[in-house]
Amino acid sequence: MAKNKDSGRNIINIDQLKHEIDTYIERQQLPEEIRRWLHKTFLRWLINSFTPVVEVMSEQHFLSLTGELPPHWFVHKKEQCQFFYINPHQAEFQESLTRSSEWLASKYPQLAAKFPRMTVPQVLKKWQKDHKRMQRRRRHYLDTSGDAIRKCFEFEQFTIVEFIPKHPELF
Repeated sequence: MAKNKDSGRNIINIDQLKHEIDTYIERQQLPEEIRRWLHKTFLRWLINSFTPVVEVMSEQHFLSLTGELPPHWFVHKKEQCQFFYINPHQAEFQESLTRSSEWLASKYPQLAAKFPRMTVPQVLKKWQKDHKRMQRRRRHYLDTSGDAIRKCFEFEQFTIVEFIPKHPELF
């Protein structure tokens, strides 16, 4: 079945996913800008692009996944449409939600005006980049082009350098 690039998938448990996001937002006490981003951008990404989904093939499969009898619309439309289920307790979902909100919260309020233009893959990539940098710092290793250091003394066998504190490569 060909899928229109702009059309979303039919997620049977979208209300459960929304509830899970709302619960997370309340538990973390996230600011309004991050709440909006999670409700709009993150949810749209779940519907359109999140890969660990299960295709729901039958009424019995619906019942086994949700614990509920399938509604009339599912029975009526299952032959014409594909339906999917996203487990809100799976690690990939929880990790994406946590990492996205963690990175956004770390950049709040400086970048809050830019949040609506950021995609989930961009935010997750930035989270990963920041965490790699933090790991290198913990190991006392910073990758620089050499512009972030200033030579203080140079000897035959070694050089003493000083980090330039405000240089962007160190952040």
